[in-house]
Amino acid sequence: MTAEGVAFDGGRWYVYALIDPIMFRKTGSHLLSVLYVGKGTKDRANQHARDERKALERAAASLPMHGSKSERIRWLLGSGEDIPAVTLASGFVDENDAYRAETLAMELISRLLAAHGLEPLGNAVPGHGQASGMQISGQAHELGGPKRPALSPVAVDGEPTFELRSVRESLYASTSRRVDWRSAQVVRRPSILVKGTTEAMPSGSHSPLPREALPPSLADVAHRVTPRDIEIAAGSEFVRRGYDPDDPWTDHEARERATRYWPFAATTVREWLLDDDQGPLDLLLAVPGTGGTTVRYAWEVNRAAVFDFYPAIGRWGIPLGRALLDHPARGLCLVEDREERKGVQVLLNHVAGCRLLIP
Repeated sequence: MTAEGVAFDGGRWYVYALIDPIMFRKTGSHLLSVLYVGKGTKDRANQHARDERKALERAAASLPMHGSKSERIRWLLGSGEDIPAVTLASGFVDENDAYRAETLAMELISRLLAAHGLEPLGNAVPGHGQASGMQISGQAHELGGPKRPALSPVAVDGEPTFELRSVRESLYASTSRRVDWRSAQVVRRPSILVKGTTEAMPSGSHSPLPREALPPSLADVAHRVTPRDIEIAAGSEFVRRGYDPDDPWTDHEARERATRYWPFAATTVREWLLDDDQGPLDLLLAVPGTGGTTVRYAWEVNRAAVFDFYPAIGRWGIPLGRALLDHPARGLCLVEDREERKGVQVLLNHVAGCRLLIP
């Protein structure tokens, strides 16, 4: 269930929980994946992610408190995740009753998380200081998930605890949708689509070369291109880890994978650099998984920045700008119809792992 799936009940109050999707994939349990409990009316459950998306897009200098709701949400959003939400209880006419229900939910979930040694809730003030002794008169809602309980109670030293019964497949396996990128218009302007992998790769800085290393075809755009040695400079080596759906790349890690090395013809990139109205505006990074090769990250191409060129292999480094957290292609496996068959993934048989998509 996504945040958009939380049911609103007019002007009445409800209590909701924000879910850590990575923890959900590990445990298969919404309860063990709660990162924040709140109460509100109307569209409150969606507002947290919107606020943190705006903060990420502004690259706010102020850092959220360590372990806070904001820190966890920003980290998840920056890793290409969405923040699902579930309704815990609804139908409260009196705000004080909603406060008390929120406090009760926080106490119960906090004990459950502590019993399993999991990260505590990101609530700054538990339940706004309300006491939880009450009878909840609102309507309880079943959490989305398997019909059978994900947890069963077990007594340990006289205290109730819980035992995991099952772990689901990756959440992405069920949420990744196959979409024809042309008919669905999820790519509305020229975009580069590149593919990440689950394999670790070496990386590091590449020393710049003299301008004379550029091919003659790039002479008139030499001021916008930096030729670089393909060898990684000594002392700058590090390993780019492979993609793990249970521990996705941060934005920085994803950029390291997406920015290079892509085999576009020098004459093609020259046209992009000579005319700002030409060439790709976005770069999309797709990652293979059980749901297909799915777009997980998106950025603007920084057309004002210098492009890197690796003469020894004829490949390019694409300068990336701001993250496009709301790009319509994110979360989709892009397909197309080809002569031989329908619904083919767009990167199939593109051995270089990249492709220019032009609507």
